[in-house]
Amino acid sequence: NDGKGQTYLSAKNNLNLTALSVGFDEKMGEGNHYRNERKDDVEISRIKGGGDVRLAAKNIYSQGAELESEAKLTALAENDLVLNGAKVSHDFEEFHKTKSGSLAKVTKTRFDKQQSETQRGSQVSGKEIVLAAGNEVKGKGLQAIAENDLLIQAGGNVDIAADTNHFRNIHKETKKTSGVFTSGGGITFGSKSEKHHLESEGWTQSDARSTLGSMKGNIQIQAGKQANVMGTDLITPRTNRIDIEGAGVKVEAGKDIINTNERHEYQQSGLTLAVSTPVTDMAQAAYKSVKRSEQAANPKLKALYGMKAAEEVAMAAQNVGKVAETLEALRSGEMQGTGTTSNPSVKISVSYGNQKQTQSSESQSISHQKSTLSTGTLNVKARDEKLTFEGVDANAKEMALSGKQGIDVKGVKDEVHQRTNNQSVGGSVGVFVGMNGNSYGFGLEGSVKTAKGKSNSDSERWQNIRLQADKLITNSEEGGLSLDAANVKAKRWEADLQNLNLTSRQDTEKYESKQVSAGASGSIAYGSGGGASVNAAYNNAKVDYAQVKEQTGIHIGEEGMDAVIHNHTQLNGAIIESEAAQEKNRFKTGSLGHTDIENRSEIKTESAGISAGSGGINPMQALSSALSLLGNSHESERSLTKSAISENIRIDTKTPEKLTALSRDTKQANQQVNQQDLSKVQERQEMAQVIGEISNNAISIAT
Repeated sequence: NDGKGQTYLSAKNNLNLTALSVGFDEKMGEGNHYRNERKDDVEISRIKGGGDVRLAAKNIYSQGAELESEAKLTALAENDLVLNGAKVSHDFEEFHKTKSGSLAKVTKTRFDKQQSETQRGSQVSGKEIVLAAGNEVKGKGLQAIAENDLLIQAGGNVDIAADTNHFRNIHKETKKTSGVFTSGGGITFGSKSEKHHLESEGWTQSDARSTLGSMKGNIQIQAGKQANVMGTDLITPRTNRIDIEGAGVKVEAGKDIINTNERHEYQQSGLTLAVSTPVTDMAQAAYKSVKRSEQAANPKLKALYGMKAAEEVAMAAQNVGKVAETLEALRSGEMQGTGTTSNPSVKISVSYGNQKQTQSSESQSISHQKSTLSTGTLNVKARDEKLTFEGVDANAKEMALSGKQGIDVKGVKDEVHQRTNNQSVGGSVGVFVGMNGNSYGFGLEGSVKTAKGKSNSDSERWQNIRLQADKLITNSEEGGLSLDAANVKAKRWEADLQNLNLTSRQDTEKYESKQVSAGASGSIAYGSGGGASVNAAYNNAKVDYAQVKEQTGIHIGEEGMDAVIHNHTQLNGAIIESEAAQEKNRFKTGSLGHTDIENRSEIKTESAGISAGSGGINPMQALSSALSLLGNSHESERSLTKSAISENIRIDTKTPEKLTALSRDTKQANQQVNQQDLSKVQERQEMAQVIGEISNNAISIAT
């Protein structure tokens, strides 16, 4: 209706403002190459009037509808008024398989799948908006913006919340090589494969929030029963007001949950022909050390890898003459089968081996986006039950909070959890020809190795609630005010409460890792006996951190406070402070209790490695093992987050003896401990390992 008259739409029973499903379903290719895509979009209902727009029915249901009036917009339901979103979904799937190569045949596959469900919320706009129902008013992802006043009224519950979007992504990739290929300095006749699987899934509300706004007027929410607001922004000018009232009232944050997992697998088996010399072996090792030195950010670790590379270059140079002598004897045909194969200058080997390596990780993140209330005057009242703020930022000139059974104000805890595992096993057996100078010999050799590790990390981060006002009034007939991970800042605070409870929360970080490895190798040379060696290593790390980052507190400005707590006040690592003169600060409580919170930062690392040959451990090898233990450390730090009330606040209590142990220094109440850096822990363990390798190299150079 483009005119100025009234637009009136009514139904005897239900008025359904539904969305029409539109979209496409496209399929391309098949077999080894295909791409499928489907999108289910919506064509929403729209009602627009140049004058008043009025909707009336027993029940009104909206799926992402747009309701617009250039005057007053009224939606009146005898029973329920439901303003939800319309779902838009998208599915995408793609697969490719390719084959290539002749001597080495390579088969690759790649699979991608993406799924998403996005909610398109209902939109309501007008100079004035009235949303009313005899029973319930519900809205998810609702955008309701009025030029003047916005009223939401229900005989039962009012539920305004963020909607929830969903996504799921899968990526798979495989590569298999069979035939002849290079591997580790040799040529392998066999097969190798790798598999990768990455998957993520999330439920998000941060991108589907509700908004209730007024450009020039007020916002009012009235519920006969419960008034619930979640993941929503309520905004008016500073000259206007927001009123929320119900038998019980809860305003809370929205939440995002994202899960990820990935798996990687590598496998190789086959017959390998390899030619090696001490010069090429050390040159390859030096190249790896130089590359790691360039990558390392820690200057000490960078220097250690530089030392290791220098030793490996020196060891390569030590053996150049021996290798040249052997190659010359081989060229001139002067080789003699003496059976001497100890530390050959040139070695040719044929071996059959099999190795497998797997890595996996899982993670979950839970994050919150606080609801916000911004206005001039904020009045929130729970007539019969509790008033609860959980994950809210509120800002007003004057703020009045009232709950008959109490007022609970609590922050929200973001969490990240991660689990990783790795495992590898491998072995080989074969024959070799070893050459030194003009002698050569034959032998059998074999090796086996295994490694296993895991790491777990869990972190918690608190987002404190923030309530800020020029004047704050908190009242409860039967309950008290509980501030849990919350900060209140006001120029003036007036309170009439049964109890007052303030609690600070700690951010925490826990990390634990364990890595063990072991290996054994042996050889039997024709005519000269044999030898064997074993090695083992382990690395452990634990980090335990807990610290109050932001202390719960009531911070009052120059106008002071008048707070009457009829029963008990309890401070748990929290503070109450004021900038006003003492005569302006009245704080009366029946009793007062307080506790401190102990913060901690602990780190424990253990790192060791040992190796032994058939001749036992000589003194220099023992020195090498001892040096590798330098990665062991245990550091611990403690501090206190103290409860405190500033000295300029007069405390009138029936238990004055409890005040003697109460700190009056609010500025130094929260002492910090240093948070350990996990990357530095890992660098320290790596440094210990490199020190052990450097000492082993030094033994080789010296002997």
